[in-house]
Amino acid sequence: MLAAPPAPPAPPAPPARPTKPRTPLRKTRISLSPCESKPWPQVSQPYQTPFTELEDTHDEPEEATFSTDITFFDEQTNQFKPIQPDEIEQIFCQLHQHFSGVIAVMPVVPFLIIECNPLPDVAKQPFMVAGLVAVFMKEGGPYPFGVDFIGEVSFAKQDHPATVPSTIACDLKPFHLPKLTTFDWLFNRIPTALFISSYPQQILVELEETDPSEFQKSLQVLPTRIGSLSFGYTNGPLLHRSARHPDPAVFDGSLDDTNYLLPENGAALRPGVLLECRGNIGLDAVVDGNMSNSGVKVSKGEKQRFTCAGFDQVPEKDVYHAGNEVGVIKEAFGEDIGLVETPFPFKNSFLDINTTAQKLLHSSLLRFGQYFVIDSAFTSRQRLRCFGVRTGFRHPPSGPSSTMRYAVVNQGIFAVPSSVINSEPQLRLGMCGSPLVLSGEYLEDESYLSHGYVAGFMLRKDITGYDATEKLYAYCQVCDPLMDEGWEVCTD
Repeated sequence: MLAAPPAPPAPPAPPARPTKPRTPLRKTRISLSPCESKPWPQVSQPYQTPFTELEDTHDEPEEATFSTDITFFDEQTNQFKPIQPDEIEQIFCQLHQHFSGVIAVMPVVPFLIIECNPLPDVAKQPFMVAGLVAVFMKEGGPYPFGVDFIGEVSFAKQDHPATVPSTIACDLKPFHLPKLTTFDWLFNRIPTALFISSYPQQILVELEETDPSEFQKSLQVLPTRIGSLSFGYTNGPLLHRSARHPDPAVFDGSLDDTNYLLPENGAALRPGVLLECRGNIGLDAVVDGNMSNSGVKVSKGEKQRFTCAGFDQVPEKDVYHAGNEVGVIKEAFGEDIGLVETPFPFKNSFLDINTTAQKLLHSSLLRFGQYFVIDSAFTSRQRLRCFGVRTGFRHPPSGPSSTMRYAVVNQGIFAVPSSVINSEPQLRLGMCGSPLVLSGEYLEDESYLSHGYVAGFMLRKDITGYDATEKLYAYCQVCDPLMDEGWEVCTD
């Protein structure tokens, strides 16, 4: 049996007070509100983006737009509280007083579904309400993916407690990230599993795709519940790589198109700046382009690269910023991490986040409920909250335990703000490649920001049967593949 690699050191304890915010450096203020379409130069047509001065709007943090003394989450115990009917009524009255369009609220822990007509301005929608992730949705609209139970339920009985190790049973509980050894056990308990994910109140098992009748037969024998969690099943992978991408020619949302290579804009690339890659030749012999975000600068020995989305579906690996060719993707790791070799300066300080990337964070250090931030050319600064992980499996090399299956974390699962949930697909797809930075353990906590922990990079993922905008979760490629190959954040 292979020995597990030593775990990286845990993040240090948070300091007593959060870090002091700094003046944002991003040159264009991003808005997720609907706006008019605008023409966009093709990547095959180099241009110089004019410098746009950032207007200081003196915006208050989004949480300042609505506040309540009621909370369904105990930060001391890191547990959700029982929800009383009178508290729901109070929350509804407070929300309706602040947002006149609110007509109903429904707690689906860890989310609070808020039905509205009309929807409040996205800039005023808080991320959290009463300790729950706020999901503002249109009256009568479909519930997004993640509200209901995910997958199909097994018809078999619960595994007998005597057949389940106590450490496994105790680790499978709501609002918790199970250990990797627990996923190891599950992959060997369910040999046909391709992926096993933890969501806040359930386990989801994505099985090898079979004939529908065979899938229904398997539901007669697969476990319906282990420990304190119910199990859902899908016939084949639930997630698949999105065939769509933000099309530069028809992009109809706001984005930061600043040329950060100009001297007045810093003369350097940074995390979260707009990148493009040549796609296939489209109509009128014009080269289509794919848009993404830059990640962080990393190094391995004498090699230095910066990360971006892998652009694995395009024939050419040249990468552009503001019409300038800035490098070529030389290596690719994991599901969608490309490494770009560039002759241009790259600074690891973020534009709208008060930190500089300093260290890659291993997935084993992720904890349920932690807060993260991204800084994307398509969404600017956005908060996310860790609510699960998605694991695949690997076989060890030949040996006595070569038939065993061992879990590896493929993605982190994160709750996203309503403003992103309700935004057009172009914006959601445009989040890919954005670095995910650890912020803190609770909403107001930014104590980890000064350490610059990068937990991964946003992925473009579609969910079978759901529109790109109709999901409560976003998925992140973890840093483990980079770390396993010896890459680390570049410090110079």
